[in-house]
Amino acid sequence: MFNGTACYIAVEKVDGEWTVATDGWGLFLHEDRAPDFPNDEPIHPPALVTDEEIPLNIAEYHFKAVWGVCQTLSETFPDADLYPPNYYRSARPHIIMSRPNKAYDEAFIIFTYRSHKEAAENKKAKLDLDKSIAHLMDFGLKIYVLNVVLFSKDELENKTSEIIPLYRGEEYIATYEKFEDLGLI
Repeated sequence: MFNGTACYIAVEKVDGEWTVATDGWGLFLHEDRAPDFPNDEPIHPPALVTDEEIPLNIAEYHFKAVWGVCQTLSETFPDADLYPPNYYRSARPHIIMSRPNKAYDEAFIIFTYRSHKEAAENKKAKLDLDKSIAHLMDFGLKIYVLNVVLFSKDELENKTSEIIPLYRGEEYIATYEKFEDLGLI
């Protein structure tokens, strides 16, 4: 989902101790599934580093949105416990929060967009949302739906409505419903 490079580390048992089987990083591309080692091309992670701007894909946009909401929840409700977030777009909920003064846990379903116009027009993303909410409520969760729009800093400085791509490692701004408006505060 994040355009990673599938690899494995080759190890062997020497005198009862597991050690890396080769020099250097000991990593190999995970391509050939033959049982004999080594069958795959070695990989050296520093050689993959580039100054090239790599645009975020859909999964990365969603990851940033969920991560940003988690950070804001942690800052806003320091006494709350956040369960490990779920970054898969199709999974629901993405975040579950437990607060000591609440008799129920609170769940957050997050939809990620690149513009407010896309958020308003994209009904397809929310198909079966009612079923998801009903299912989660059966577990005693209070549900909140957040529409997160991500902007690059360049977009905010640009006075046109042009969408400028977000790149890996670049700072971004996220907007979504106010916690006060949702009844969280």
